[in-house]
Amino acid sequence: MRFTNFNPSKHVEPFFFNILLNNVTFFFKRELISPTNLVGSYYHECFVRGIVKTLDCLQELISEYGKRNLYDDEKKIQLYNKLLEKHPFENSQNLLININIDITFVGSQIGLVGPNC
Repeated sequence: MRFTNFNPSKHVEPFFFNILLNNVTFFFKRELISPTNLVGSYYHECFVRGIVKTLDCLQELISEYGKRNLYDDEKKIQLYNKLLEKHPFENSQNLLININIDITFVGSQIGLVGPNC
């Protein structure tokens, strides 16, 4: 299967649709959105399904995208900030939290992310 490489700051829904395709087993496309996802977006579905649980997980997704596209650390920070501007981080209880965060890059990675992201 071929995936289009959508920019997470410009094409949020298609980017997270690809994340769902890589993480969720489904037969019909309509099965990708859970009944508990009242917004009905792929971005929110990643939170509902626990694919994105924390800011570290969200940072890791942006970092992986940046590595695939050979972006430097500054460009990764810009992508991450633009994404948060459009869609403030949402925790597992579906509460929107507006935050300002400084990202410290270590080498070519954004922070340290555990295997449970």
